[in-house]
Amino acid sequence: MPMLVAIILSTALTIFIASIIAATTRLLSILPPNRPKPEKRRRKRSFSVTGVPSKYNDNAPSPVKPVLPPYNHILIVLGSGGHTAEMLLMLQNLGLQKWKRRTWVVGKGDILSAQKAGTIEEAMFWKFGDGERRIGLWDLISVPRARNIHQTLFTTPFSALQCWWACWDILMKWDAPDIILTNGPGTGVIVVLTSLFLRFFDFRGMGPARTRVVYVESLARVRGLSLSGRLLKKVADRFVVQWEDLQAIGEYAGPVVLDAVMVQARAEAELGDDDEDDNIERRGRRIRVEM
Repeated sequence: MPMLVAIILSTALTIFIASIIAATTRLLSILPPNRPKPEKRRRKRSFSVTGVPSKYNDNAPSPVKPVLPPYNHILIVLGSGGHTAEMLLMLQNLGLQKWKRRTWVVGKGDILSAQKAGTIEEAMFWKFGDGERRIGLWDLISVPRARNIHQTLFTTPFSALQCWWACWDILMKWDAPDIILTNGPGTGVIVVLTSLFLRFFDFRGMGPARTRVVYVESLARVRGLSLSGRLLKKVADRFVVQWEDLQAIGEYAGPVVLDAVMVQARAEAELGDDDEDDNIERRGRRIRVEM
């Protein structure tokens, strides 16, 4: 009997150690910098009469899946207050109209961020949607906040779990986003970690070569990272900081938010009350999100 117990325990320990090694190896393979380069994504195969081989036409070509454009699906997380203000300024030079699908994620009850996202989409429609060129589809989705202001640490895991479930539903609803763009809100952390979970288990083909994460640290973080930054430092494919003191930690891009503020102020000063935005070449530091 003691011998049988020893065999069972040693077998269980061996399986446990092997599982830990396998999980660690898998995790390292899906995290930067070990991730493979993005794959060319193709549309789902559609039925083609001329492309189906038959006994009358054995040489008929097989249907070809057209390659999706590089700007396919971007997911943008808007926090509240300062996070939203910074993100909206950074988005000015991003060229959102090039993306075929844009998913905006806001915290539940954050009416201001939802209105701002709608305003951006409406402005793009009138500026670029001339009736002949489509500017793509967009969705605005609210999720439970990962943590409310002044919420106790004891109840935070429960609200974070609710947020995680909502983020799971978003990422499983459509094709996985090519880019997740966030700048620090707790909801953004949950979105990124949910995508990492799906990538780990390869749900719906979300393997190592799919969704890329771009994280921009808040302008308010001058000498150290925020909690969100510390959590996502090893997970984000592009980790951007805005102050020179942090360039040893992340990719230094300069104060992109301040640049956007100055460009906007300069444009408004030159235009006055006239609506001639197209005549102003808006420059400033840009964050490339094409991976």
